[in-house]
Amino acid sequence: MQNDSKSMFSLGKQAVRDVSAMDLRSLALYRVLIALILLYDLWVRSHDLVAHYTDQGILPRDVVFQHLQYPYTFSLHMISGHWLVQALLFGLAALSALALLFGWRTRLATFLSWLFVTSIQARNPLLLDAGDGILQLSLFWAIFLPIGAIYSIDQLRSRQTISNTTPFVGLPVWTYLLQMSFIYWFSLFFKVGDAWLVNRTAVYYAVHSHMYVTHFGEWFQQFDMLFPLLTRVTLWTELYAPILLFIPFWGGRFRLLGTIALLGMHFSFQLCLSLGLFSIIPLIVLLPLLPPIFWETLSRLWITTREFFVFRWFERLAHAFATLCTMLFSPRLEGHRRQTRLHAHPLLRIAALYAFVVIFWANVASVNDKYPMPKVVKNSYLFLQLTQNWGMFSPNPPTTYAWYVFVGELEDGSYVDLFKVEHQPDIKPTLDWKFHYLSRAVKNYRHGNLMGELWDSDDMTLVKPYVPHYVRHLCKVWETKKDKLAKGKELLGVALFLMVGENLPNHKRKFIGKHQFYAGTCPNGEAIK
Repeated sequence: MQNDSKSMFSLGKQAVRDVSAMDLRSLALYRVLIALILLYDLWVRSHDLVAHYTDQGILPRDVVFQHLQYPYTFSLHMISGHWLVQALLFGLAALSALALLFGWRTRLATFLSWLFVTSIQARNPLLLDAGDGILQLSLFWAIFLPIGAIYSIDQLRSRQTISNTTPFVGLPVWTYLLQMSFIYWFSLFFKVGDAWLVNRTAVYYAVHSHMYVTHFGEWFQQFDMLFPLLTRVTLWTELYAPILLFIPFWGGRFRLLGTIALLGMHFSFQLCLSLGLFSIIPLIVLLPLLPPIFWETLSRLWITTREFFVFRWFERLAHAFATLCTMLFSPRLEGHRRQTRLHAHPLLRIAALYAFVVIFWANVASVNDKYPMPKVVKNSYLFLQLTQNWGMFSPNPPTTYAWYVFVGELEDGSYVDLFKVEHQPDIKPTLDWKFHYLSRAVKNYRHGNLMGELWDSDDMTLVKPYVPHYVRHLCKVWETKKDKLAKGKELLGVALFLMVGENLPNHKRKFIGKHQFYAGTCPNGEAIK
């Protein structure tokens, strides 16, 4: 009897250990891909450095201070409105991302990357989507994880040899798992509309969202009979797939199944909808959840198919890279090797536990106002900017869609479309009111996010405080292109129009109307009364 109880205790202990473990290979894969995303996003943002991050652009710092910044939030990018300072901060962020990519002082590089991401997001919140929030959160929790233990410069600098198959077990695994699960579980509290729960048309309207739909999404619209089922599958996946992540039995296969289900759901989103960073970030932040059985299976497939030329090529490339790193770093580091610490400092672990309490309370408060956050918890939440807002496509997916026409009046009385001047410089800026797909018309996903922040969906007569600065920006854009587009004709003023349509059942849609939500003069964007 005593032996049976010991055996049960041993099994229970092993089960808890299995749930509390992450594979170092999965963490390394996450590190490399998230660093590449950081570098790519910095490159995209840098194209509009002056327009989006300086006092000469669409969002001067005084507007942020007065209207957009919460108390206790911080941003290094707010210290100056000069483009040179912003360029310096962008450069430092890129260096941090490179250090993260190669795993050099990885924990510090992760912290700095999180700091710069948080800072740049706070500088211009008009450019953000749900993917930005998930990116910032995953970097925060990655500070407490050993994402640089293997396949990194830190590994070369280490005094000890860590096997690739060594599991990492600890509290940070739980905080990461629960944070990822909260994204799906708490989003269900917001999906209470008829489109989700009654007539099951949520996926129909999501795929018919003309502001975001991709070419594949347009093709997929023909499969009407699948949409009710896919609506149910989405809800089931968000509810049950995270539960599978916590089941320790069957050698990690439940966790693998849950991870694959979530990856598959997000991949289908990416195929059908162009959602900026939200199209790719969830795929990457789920990678740390891949259990050892994934890599063991991959290894067996590698062994059985390694003679295939693609695998031989990759094997040679990987060997060459490893040899180069060893030649560059190992001789210098012989006398400077460090002890590898998989676990963060105890104080950091306490900080992780406190941060988890904060985000748990924030999620509960978001769905039940009977449990508001205490002031100290809310201040911590705002300071760390651990945003927990999972209401996308809730309570119903939008049935309306919109596109923009920015009418510019020239000195000779003619008109041009400044939306085309800004986003489609290769197209003649002839004024027309025809429908266009917003996600395909804008320069990049940051501009797509910005477009949705220019007008107030509840009150079209309300002028947001940064809209005059946006008109001023359009005036500057015209000034740089007027010689090429209109033989140097001056721009007198700009009127911003929002064109609105509505999606109907059976693939039908109707035009609702056009709304002028602002008109301003050049060059300062002052309102025309």
